[in-house]
Amino acid sequence: MTLGKFIFGLFAVIGLGASIAAWLMFESRQAFLAAAQPAEGTVVELDLVRSSSGSGSGSSYSYYPIVRFRTLGLDPEPYLKGETVPVLIDPRNPKRHALDLSFLPEPAG
Repeated sequence: MTLGKFIFGLFAVIGLGASIAAWLMFESRQAFLAAAQPAEGTVVELDLVRSSSGSGSGSSYSYYPIVRFRTLGLDPEPYLKGETVPVLIDPRNPKRHALDLSFLPEPAG
């Protein structure tokens, strides 16, 4: 086997693995969205997270909303403390939840 064929095979296996992982994540998200029920959540805190770039070009900061919600059966500070926000909750597993971002425009494609 030549080195070129080995490298091609290696990249083919890596690409296939990445494609399978992406498909599984997509399917998981679709299953969540199919089962999730809308609810209202309240932003109770903003968590500031610092991330540094590996290239040494400095740090960046992101705000993540901490949302409290009850089950019923982007730029810095995108949410204000005390603001009511829409969330999606899997009623069978309330630990599985996400902000409802369906109000955002669809990406052009």
